[in-house]
Amino acid sequence: LGVLDKLNFAHPEVFMFGGFVGALAATVGLPFWVTLIAAPVAGALLGIAVEWMCFRRFEGPEGHVTAALSSLAFGLVLVDVTQKIWGTDPV
Repeated sequence: LGVLDKLNFAHPEVFMFGGFVGALAATVGLPFWVTLIAAPVAGALLGIAVEWMCFRRFEGPEGHVTAALSSLAFGLVLVDVTQKIWGTDPV
């Protein structure tokens, strides 16, 4: 369990998406400092989205399993969206 006693299965996918945003910023020729800012900002925005969509809706002691499963579903959707945007080739 995490710091807030919530099991977040979407955590690795949030980092993955931030990395892809950083790689996209680098490949389009943006300055390095913009790339360093774009990746964590994208990850932070997705982290907020996970909090709002997966955890705040299922507050309370009986909602821990539901929140964990919804974060797992959010992560799977995020992987699929990433594959649709950037493809499945290694970057």
